[in-house]
Amino acid sequence: MAIVSIHDLKVYGYHGCLPEEAVIGTQFKFDIDVETDFTKAYETDELKYAVDYVEITRIVKEQMAVRNNLIETVVKRIVTKIRERYPEAGKIKVKLYKMNPPANGDLQAVSVTLEG
Repeated sequence: MAIVSIHDLKVYGYHGCLPEEAVIGTQFKFDIDVETDFTKAYETDELKYAVDYVEITRIVKEQMAVRNNLIETVVKRIVTKIRERYPEAGKIKVKLYKMNPPANGDLQAVSVTLEG
């Protein structure tokens, strides 16, 4: 097995429990790992046998367009959609960072990670 990784994918979104988050939004960042056997991909040199990072990016952007209060809900939907697209994949790990969250403290980001 091998891992296809996407690092620092940035997507603007409107997720959060506060009303102003639905209006103002903030930057989100993703790290994604998809475990896969890409033997057939490198033997044939055909994209149809690979985990396509462009397709993964499309899935993330599509799911980020659906507003939720909780980032846990967003990350679960993303893992589910990646699994639907690549049922043959092994472990799928998505780490979602909410940049500059409205917290009563000086912090750069909060994150949730889901493996499925």
